[in-house]
Amino acid sequence: MNKIISISAIASFALLISACSLSPNLNIPEANYSIDNKLGALSWEKENNSSITKNWWKDFDDENLNKVVDLALKNNNDLKLAFIHMEQAAAQLGIDFSSLLPKFDGSASGSRAKTAINAPSNRT
Repeated sequence: MNKIISISAIASFALLISACSLSPNLNIPEANYSIDNKLGALSWEKENNSSITKNWWKDFDDENLNKVVDLALKNNNDLKLAFIHMEQAAAQLGIDFSSLLPKFDGSASGSRAKTAINAPSNRT
């Protein structure tokens, strides 16, 4: 009976060890998906074209979107106010930075006096 238990234990252990591989050979495919539609080719391909244009919404070729964005940019008081605050902060930064610079101060004075020849002197 002990022989059967030891043989089955050894076989189970060998089966368990053979199932564990330390270096599996996995072949992971490259992601190369693209969708063609009205917006153009949206792709996940590796491209070095990561620059975004200033008027990125015009890439959609939608006149309604162009009108809405142009109207929003013209009448966006929050954006104008934020720009004004940014200019004020830049000016304040210049003022604050000037306190870190060395300060120079100077003064000069002069006097001239004439005394008469016969005037009494305070010298003793």
